[in-house]
Amino acid sequence: MSLLWLLIILLIIAILFGGWGYGRYGPYVSIGPVALIILIILILWLTGSLT
Repeated sequence: MSLLWLLIILLIIAILFGGWGYGRYGPYVSIGPVALIILIILILWLTGSLT
């Protein structure tokens, strides 16, 4: 199983079951599980590590 498939599966699980965000900087700025996984995919894609 490649890293891309693992991240896609985690993304689907986060979309279905991850409804809470992490309110680190107050109630208006938070990052949820879906945004975190998308951010990881984007960083890996931009650096060329996601093939």
